[in-house]
Amino acid sequence: MLAVLASFAGVSAGFSSTSTNPTSVFQAAPTFGTVVVTGSYIGDGTAGRPIAGVGFQPDWVVVRTTSTQEAVTRTSTMIGPNSKGFGRSAPAGNRITSLDADGFTVGTNSRVNRDGWDYHYVAVQQTSTTVSVGSYVGDGTTSRSVTGLAHQPEVVVLIPTGTHEPVQRIAPDALTRPFRSGGGVANSVVSFDPTGFTVGDDASSNNSGETYHYVALTTSAGTIETGGYVGTRTQMSITGVGFQPEWVEVRGDENRKANQKMSTLAGNLSVNFDSSSTRNQGIRTLDSDGFTIGRSRAVNNTGQTYYWLALG
Repeated sequence: MLAVLASFAGVSAGFSSTSTNPTSVFQAAPTFGTVVVTGSYIGDGTAGRPIAGVGFQPDWVVVRTTSTQEAVTRTSTMIGPNSKGFGRSAPAGNRITSLDADGFTVGTNSRVNRDGWDYHYVAVQQTSTTVSVGSYVGDGTTSRSVTGLAHQPEVVVLIPTGTHEPVQRIAPDALTRPFRSGGGVANSVVSFDPTGFTVGDDASSNNSGETYHYVALTTSAGTIETGGYVGTRTQMSITGVGFQPEWVEVRGDENRKANQKMSTLAGNLSVNFDSSSTRNQGIRTLDSDGFTIGRSRAVNNTGQTYYWLALG
């Protein structure tokens, strides 16, 4: 049986608790400002499988197996049992079927629950000043404002409900890029605004009549940070993050696939969002003040600029 240890530090006083769960292990960030949990579980192939013990009801979850299957994501604004892969397919059921009071539930699809497979996830809770989750309906115009946030985002993730793939823009990148391979576009997330963001007329962000779910994040000391670096093709440490991340994602400015590492991934392993095999020369370790990258061109091609998001 795996022990599950959670530790939170509040503004005035902290506490710790220990519980057990035979199939899930998680690590929680030590803050109530932004709550981020990474965890892992072994699939059992059963329908309606709860992944419990997270400690809160998440608003955004990403699940990726270490086998060759595409990652799956779900936000709290998605209705019914559907969730979305990171490719060009419509949302579907039998994957992440719900976000629950103490975690989430998965179906029997191999992307989330094949018997004996290893799965890792990141779960994020919405806050008033750093993380907002919502949805809007596209109008097909060149300038569609999405407002109502209490903070100016520096990262926006868009999840279309049609057959377009999810995309993201990470400051200081001027372009919006898919999580899989593909170039960036200028007319998707066109600006980060004081109370939201503006999208252009690209199909990834603003098809007329299509619903888009979004996650908008603002940097916050000790919990959320973004940045960039130029690759050297030699192993190097990215420092100055200000905390030890629970989850890091890196995306290059060329036709590169985004790479991610949850703190529960053993050793030097990292995974992409598509169905590629695990990497040991991608994001290798999560360190006390940042992370270390290997020699893979996905994260470290000579002269190429890379952008990263760290949650902790």
